[in-house]
Amino acid sequence: MIARALIASIILSAWCYTGHCATEATAASWNNYQALAEAAYKDGNWLKARQLYELCVRESDELGSADKILPSLEGLAAAYCQLDQLKDAQPVYQRALALAKAQRGEKTSAVVSLMLDLASCYESQGNHRKAEPLYTRVLHLNEQVNGNTADGARTFHRVALHYARRNNLAESRNAFQKAINVYNASLGAANAETTACLRDFNDVNRKMDRPGARQAATITKPPTSVEETTSEQALLRAPITAPSNSSWATTLSGVAEVAAEKQQNESEMVVGRAPAEQAGPMFGTMVAVRGAQKRYDEAEPLYKKVIDIDEQSLGPDHPGLAADLNNLALLYLAQKKFADAAPLLQRSINIYAKSYGPDNLAVVTSRINLATCFVNQGQYQEADKEYRTALDGSRKLRSGGQYQSAKILNALGYMYFQQGRLNEANTAYGQAVDACEQAYGAHSKLFAACLDDYAKVMRAQNKATDAEQLESRAAKIFTLTATGN
Repeated sequence: MIARALIASIILSAWCYTGHCATEATAASWNNYQALAEAAYKDGNWLKARQLYELCVRESDELGSADKILPSLEGLAAAYCQLDQLKDAQPVYQRALALAKAQRGEKTSAVVSLMLDLASCYESQGNHRKAEPLYTRVLHLNEQVNGNTADGARTFHRVALHYARRNNLAESRNAFQKAINVYNASLGAANAETTACLRDFNDVNRKMDRPGARQAATITKPPTSVEETTSEQALLRAPITAPSNSSWATTLSGVAEVAAEKQQNESEMVVGRAPAEQAGPMFGTMVAVRGAQKRYDEAEPLYKKVIDIDEQSLGPDHPGLAADLNNLALLYLAQKKFADAAPLLQRSINIYAKSYGPDNLAVVTSRINLATCFVNQGQYQEADKEYRTALDGSRKLRSGGQYQSAKILNALGYMYFQQGRLNEANTAYGQAVDACEQAYGAHSKLFAACLDDYAKVMRAQNKATDAEQLESRAAKIFTLTATGN
């Protein structure tokens, strides 16, 4: 009996030890996946982030740890939104919200944030019946939970934009007033977020078309801190939780052969136009730098050193210098350092245009990158100008222009859509569809993605029948490309 009991004790101990080790291993896996997912999300690699967050959710479910499940769910839902997979994001947000309420109670900042994200998710799908009560509840809870904090200001700002999109301009104005007051108290009148809120507030005042309304908003702003929006047609921006990339842009980033072809064309254009004695080292430098783009800290001083050498050996107006200025700008773009990238791109455009003329591939692609900088800094008028100049240039290229035209028109359409300029977005996407079909063919993923984005604009304009036809056509193409037919 003693021996039998001893054996049972040993088996039980071994079982407990094995289970403990398994739990520790699962926790370690979760920590690893979570760190990788956060890094991928920060880098803008939404697809990789989604895949890693899905692993995080699986591991946290196995652990049964609410502390781990909640951040995994939040990350996964955000990744779905960035990929424009809102139907997938919705149940994840619902689960996260229910868990946060159970774990922390309703009157917490985490619950307010999740409730706002879920409301925006519903709104983006056109489900206003479910979105509206959530926005109302968020507005009520925000004052109690977040008070005069930056998060409180951001929440008021987002709710104000929601009311403006629903054309409930009186409620929008009230929420904007609260947002501005809290921004001033928490971040200061000269802060970029404060000035952005004031700019949106002025948009609403113009839309209300009330005598003195614009003046009332202007009195609130600090002197010289706000860059006035000059276009009277500027309307409201999209929800913050809207995807940062269009379906077309996301698909383009996943079509490696298209990106590789484009990059090769750019390399050949620059190398082919350079003096023969410089072609070899220039090409070698470009390839080496591109290979190092993910090693930001190491790559930046190398870029700068190469630029110094170029200026001394080639002179200030040589296309080889422009190529390396452009490469450093691309490095900054990858790190979202848009203010650093813009002057480099402008300088490279000037050099390329002087060397090759204004309607050259290198000039066009550099202008596209510069427009991207402006969009990400909220300088939409400047971005519009660069995109349209690049579009004119792309249409005059002897070869490859159709690819650039498709890219520009899709970017223009999405920029207008983000600003709520739906008629202009419709026009741009109508042209983009033709350009994509010409460039990539009527059965390509990129053409389907363009149709899908065009459908979103149609839905926003309440043209449901037109939107359904575009969506159906896109779905058929996506299905055929997925099955290889």
